[in-house]
Amino acid sequence: MRVLRRSLFPMCALAWLAGWILGDRPPPLLWLYFIPAPAVAAYGVIEWLVRMRRVTRARNIAVLALTGIALVKTLAVDSRWNRPTPPPPHALRVAHWNVAHANFGFVPLLETLAPYRPDLVVLSEARQSQDIPFFSERELGLSHTKQAHGMVVLSRYPFAPMEQVPIKDGFAWGVRIETPTGALDLVIVDILSHPAIDRAAALAPLSRWIAEREENVPLLLIGDFNTPRDSRAFREIRRHMRHAYEAAGRGWPYTWPLPIPLYAIDHAWLTPELAIHRYRLRSAPLSDHRRQMIEISLGNSP
Repeated sequence: MRVLRRSLFPMCALAWLAGWILGDRPPPLLWLYFIPAPAVAAYGVIEWLVRMRRVTRARNIAVLALTGIALVKTLAVDSRWNRPTPPPPHALRVAHWNVAHANFGFVPLLETLAPYRPDLVVLSEARQSQDIPFFSERELGLSHTKQAHGMVVLSRYPFAPMEQVPIKDGFAWGVRIETPTGALDLVIVDILSHPAIDRAAALAPLSRWIAEREENVPLLLIGDFNTPRDSRAFREIRRHMRHAYEAAGRGWPYTWPLPIPLYAIDHAWLTPELAIHRYRLRSAPLSDHRRQMIEISLGNSP
């Protein structure tokens, strides 16, 4: 048992490192990819503090080295430290939140969002409710709404439904919003949460749709992708769009699960015609996901 206890952290850390190097390959290697770096780093710190006086110097060095790699992945590779830029007066305030089926009701959720004064709200995993338009107008002053496939759009500005957006193992649909500074295409994505699905295959139709768009209208792609940000599934999307957190985010990058988020699975992607000024993640006990708070404007990004 003593040998097992002493070897448990090195085995876990090496399994995590292999998963990071290999990426999200098909099962059974896929499970290594889902070992979270922050958990490995925390485990390594505890292991070193508890056993540093009872093991050899070589083992202490090995534990510190593996812990350091996990910390670098967490704080330098996954995390960004951008400085926010002052948004112009016409910037759009966008909020996205996976509300976990709104078990506490929609009113507390919208009251939580109200201080942000959003122009556009996207809710994922939101149960169908005929009261949403009334609550949206009363709590947020957003009079334009749409609900479909467990996703909701609340907008200050009028919009028109777009064509169905192709996707596998999930849902995606869009609207064209007529903002005061021009048209904006918004596409909402919700990928199934099963860990073993092939996310590259799931997102391939969406990637092709983005690549083949002939419109000159800026595109905001947002939602609960249930896919870590460094997944190979995003390679084609990255050819045409940039990640909002990577461009303007700062600090802890993970969005699920609360109270200690370890996975970055909620995302926002922007085409070059959109400038992003601020990106923040905020937590509330009403959901197990952190919410994305974004300020963007139409116009080329600096």
